[in-house]
Amino acid sequence: HGYQVLGLAEGSSFFSTLAQFQPHVVLLDLKLPGISGYQLLEALRQNIEFQHLPVIVFTAFAFRTERQRALQLGVQGYFVKPSHPEALVAAIEKVCAR
Repeated sequence: HGYQVLGLAEGSSFFSTLAQFQPHVVLLDLKLPGISGYQLLEALRQNIEFQHLPVIVFTAFAFRTERQRALQLGVQGYFVKPSHPEALVAAIEKVCAR
């Protein structure tokens, strides 16, 4: 789909990578080595530079409470693995069109 994508193996370099890469949207898993995706989301929302950066969650966490918590933290989409790629792409395109 022509997107430039940068993947991270761990969350410890999340903010330095955001500052350098300057993404239009973040795809975030909630289960990460060393830190939870919720911790990253909370820190992101408290960071004045990145608090409005759109986040779409792509995770194996299928419980309603997990989804509600992520939505309360301001995510623009919540997809449970496995998910249809077309729906994820549509969500990315919608966020990027704003």
